[in-house]
Amino acid sequence: LYGEGEGKQAAQHTLYITIETLLRLFAPFMPYFTEEVYSHLKQESVHLQAWPEVNESLIDSDAEAMGELIKEITGAIRRYKSEHGMALNAPLKEIEIYSSITDASDIAGAANTPVRLKTGTPDFEIVPTQVKPNMKVLGKTYRSKAKPIAEALSNADPKTIMEQAESGSVTLSVDGEDVALDTSGFTVEKDRLLKGKAVDVLEVGSAVIVIMR
Repeated sequence: LYGEGEGKQAAQHTLYITIETLLRLFAPFMPYFTEEVYSHLKQESVHLQAWPEVNESLIDSDAEAMGELIKEITGAIRRYKSEHGMALNAPLKEIEIYSSITDASDIAGAANTPVRLKTGTPDFEIVPTQVKPNMKVLGKTYRSKAKPIAEALSNADPKTIMEQAESGSVTLSVDGEDVALDTSGFTVEKDRLLKGKAVDVLEVGSAVIVIMR
C-alpha cells in the first residue's frame, strides 16, 4: 500500500477483495453495518450477493509466509519506537534488513524510514561500554566492602573486565587487596557496531533488523 506502480495496485486489489468477501461473510450476522459499508464498494445490496467460495488456485503459501514476515518485522519496528518513546510515524535514521525479503516498500512506508535489503548476516563488532555493579549481589556477599568494590568495577576498563569474565570471574584491586568476583556481581554493557557505527538489533525469525542510531 505504501509503494508505487504494480505493487501498490496489487495491494489495493487484494484489500478490496478481502473487504468485499468479509462483508458477504458477515452480512447474515451484521446486516445493517455490512450493508452500509458495502454501499461504498458497489451500488448493490450485500444481501443479494452469492456466498463466497474458496478459489484454491489463488492460494500461495510462499506469498502468505512472506506477508507474515513483513507484518512481524513492521510490528517489531513499531514496538522499538514505542519502547524508545518515539511516535510511530517518527522517522529513524536508516534500517537494514538481512532476510529473504525482496520488496521492503511496505516496511519503509510503515516505518517512515529508508530500508536497505541485505543478504547474508551482518558483521557486528561487539564493544564493551560500561561495567554496572549488581549491588544486591555485592551487598549480600561482601557487606562493608560492597561500596568500594562497586566503585572499582565502575572505574575499571570495560574491555578488560569483559575479557576476564570469559573465565567466569574477575580480579580487582580494592584498597590494596585483590578481590575475586564471579560474574553475578556485575554486568558488562555492550554496544554493537556495524561498519564502525552503533546500532540496535531486532530479530524476527531468521530476519535480522539493524537500526542505525
